[in-house]
Amino acid sequence: MRRLVAFGSFALLFLLLCPPPSYALPSYFGPSGLILTPDAHTTSFQSFSFSAHFFDFSGSLKDYGIDGSTNDFAVNYSPIPQLEIGYSALDSAISSRANMFNAKLIISQQTELQPVSFAAGVIDAFDEQEITPYMLISKSLNLSGPTSRNQIGLSVNAGYGGGFYSDGFLVGGELRLTPQFSLLAEGSKKYINLGTRLHSQGLSLDLGLIDMEDFAGGISYSFHWR
Repeated sequence: MRRLVAFGSFALLFLLLCPPPSYALPSYFGPSGLILTPDAHTTSFQSFSFSAHFFDFSGSLKDYGIDGSTNDFAVNYSPIPQLEIGYSALDSAISSRANMFNAKLIISQQTELQPVSFAAGVIDAFDEQEITPYMLISKSLNLSGPTSRNQIGLSVNAGYGGGFYSDGFLVGGELRLTPQFSLLAEGSKKYINLGTRLHSQGLSLDLGLIDMEDFAGGISYSFHWR
């Protein structure tokens, strides 16, 4: 127990003191995103991300064979800019482990001339658990002045998804209070989730509250393949 506490304290100190990464970070389902919903970012070109997340459900996704204690192990890779492909192994208390193949494409990025980003993707493309296509628009804002030492940023997403998103609208947002620390919030027809994310040097620690009642957490590591 002492070793575990010491390791956790060291990891927390490392994340707080090291510079932030330039990676899109995995969601609990695997594709880069917030908690259970994706965002309009992809893993950096020629970069990998590996993640492990553990969470509970209390009925919100029971119709799709996911309930109770659930875990997900995932890997993402970007073979070309703005394209992310990935694999997730999802295991739930009421179903056997599903091998899910995922993909996301950034159709267009936010620029000075274009105020929002557009993205489209699919989770579980071969319908092992529940095929989940989605489309998103995203807007990033800088909430700090240009001379502020601590740049606070906000990214908001809105879109429509099938499968895990119940053929309905999904919304989400990430408030970056420091380069290393973010607050997350998202919602769909079935749930509202809250979370935090602490990240640096490609390493990320996630804590979440699924459907406002079940605790969740995970870890991911991203790196550029040279």
